Amino acid sequence: WDLAAAVGEPIYAPPAGGKVVVASLCKACSAAKPNAQAHGFKTGDQSIINSPDWNYGYGHMVAIRVLNEKLPASTQAELTKRNLAGYHLYIIYAHMNSIEVQVGVELQPGQRIGTLGNTGNSEGPHLHLEVRAWNNPNETSLGASFRNHMTPAVGFRR
Repeated sequence: WDLAAAVGEPIYAPPAGGKVVVASLCKACSAAKPNAQAHGFKTGDQSIINSPDWNYGYGHMVAIRVLNEKLPASTQAELTKRNLAGYHLYIIYAHMNSIEVQVGVELQPGQRIGTLGNTGNSEGPHLHLEVRAWNNPNETSLGASFRNHMTPAVGFRR
């Protein structure tokens, strides 16, 4: 999901809280040139999406892991229906302006994690949300769960 809003709008943790497993600033992004377009690239340019300096297009980003046992019954049922029973959710927040959390922090439900931005492979201020399911609760490589994308709504049920 891409949710448009103004740069600097607050971003909050999901209703179940979770643990910050990635909190990464984009090395290629700056205040003057926060995104690929500002550097002369077209949105979706593979050199941005394949670059660790751009956080693979995500810009400034945070990933939060929510353990299966902390998920609401409706989310657990959705995972079971998809043959992912017992899997954990990884919620990715991308294109942020600022990050206010660190890796390893256990978040309270609704805790502020940063602000909305326009960094990375972005052509306007927005929050990009992705939800992935994975069975390893200690995973920090988001590529491992790439095939288990889910609608972000599943990560925000109460």
